[in-house]
Amino acid sequence: MIYSVDDLSNGVESVPVKAVNQYTFEKIAPFKYMKTTRIDPSCEQYFQDNQGCKCVECDEGSCCACCQAGSIGGGKYEYLKMCDKSTCSCPPEKCKNRDKEYGANEFQLNAALEVFFVSPKRKDKESMGDSVYIFRMNFGPNSFAVDAGPSGNVARFINHSCEPNLDAPMILHGQKMFPRLCFFSMREIPAGEELTIDYGQMW
Repeated sequence: MIYSVDDLSNGVESVPVKAVNQYTFEKIAPFKYMKTTRIDPSCEQYFQDNQGCKCVECDEGSCCACCQAGSIGGGKYEYLKMCDKSTCSCPPEKCKNRDKEYGANEFQLNAALEVFFVSPKRKDKESMGDSVYIFRMNFGPNSFAVDAGPSGNVARFINHSCEPNLDAPMILHGQKMFPRLCFFSMREIPAGEELTIDYGQMW
């Protein structure tokens, strides 16, 4: 008997997230579906307010303070700071550093995950257990981890590939300097092709 779920999100998403397992017939382990990232209270003190930029005019070749602040992370994936209407004064119709510039036909997915602090006094195994849904990231002098084990969205099912079709940069966006893990298509992806990212050298 094929295992099938009509909507993993239970109506949270505008489009049903259907799951089908026709290979092992095993059920998906229980988890809480959520659309927004939950930050552990112990982490909040490490994320400063986003100062944004004070641009008045933007042109094709300009690179504002937000744009220049990109790539500030120490991890494998690049950190990109994008302009936001809540923190930046740049005109939306001219700014080239907003999410709209990725194109209407380009796949975008914001991973909704749980974020917690990884103490330097603990070993990774002790801090994060045996979960296969852990994604570790370095931000400044501190290490954090995102965990899609107990809760998350459809992004938790994206697997590793040495030839991925998705890029996974950290995006700084909004009122807090909190890096969000986002996925963007690297090429045109045919219907039915599995979505994958590169987990890094450990894989």
